Amino acid sequence: MSKVFLFTFAAAVAVIAALVWTGFLNTKSNHLEPVGKIGKLRVQAAADDLSIMIVDFNITNDSDRVMQVGSIEAVVEMPDGTMIAATQVPSPDLPKIFKAFPLLGEQFNPPLHLREEIPGHKTVDRMLALRVEAPESIVERRKRFVLRIEDVTGPVLELVK
Repeated sequence: MSKVFLFTFAAAVAVIAALVWTGFLNTKSNHLEPVGKIGKLRVQAAADDLSIMIVDFNITNDSDRVMQVGSIEAVVEMPDGTMIAATQVPSPDLPKIFKAFPLLGEQFNPPLHLREEIPGHKTVDRMLALRVEAPESIVERRKRFVLRIEDVTGPVLELVK
């Protein structure tokens, strides 16, 4: 093999590698990978075996794509490992909840809705009111709380507190 051939081959490999690397860099923001954080979590007894949980959180969408909320799931994990599913309180009932339970404080953020769109390169602050079928004392002793928000195209954001 001649030196000219080896030099030309090495140059071609370098050019191809540079093109592939540029392609990866240019498509990085096309992948939806939302992140977020739970800020405040408030619990109030609604009945002997029923609690209301208010969750304030934020979601950051750093991609170029719009995130559209496809599903929202919330689970309270107890110290013994038992999982209690929480159900979302409908948005029209929120004023009644905050009026009936003044110890919850005020509503700081708008509620997160199914099919809500979060534009690319934006951070939004949202809240959820959840109904938990357990006494307040048990919910307060939780091991952790998991909020799972899934985009309609599949990516999942899991917030844990």
